[in-house]
Amino acid sequence: MLTARSAIGLEPKTAALWSDRGYACLRLHDYKDALSDEAKAIQLDTKLARAYFLRGAAFGALGDSHSSVSDIVTALRLDPSLERYVTFKGEDASITLPP
Repeated sequence: MLTARSAIGLEPKTAALWSDRGYACLRLHDYKDALSDEAKAIQLDTKLARAYFLRGAAFGALGDSHSSVSDIVTALRLDPSLERYVTFKGEDASITLPP
């Protein structure tokens, strides 16, 4: 079975590349690997807003709304421009993955 991890192969060396691999995992609905890759990206660069946003998306897809909201709030604090990917409808919110 092809996964983002097997398709990409080698382990990334920078936070941005870890986050890119996590994004690929998200697109392939491989949420557990996306969580792992985004966590590694955050470990390497605690100010990488995109990694928090994408990890929040993975948490949300896995049904962990508390962790999802926490990560997305952190992402928006670090980079307010990511707010354009969040849509509010009453008390509910949905996100779109950034490119």
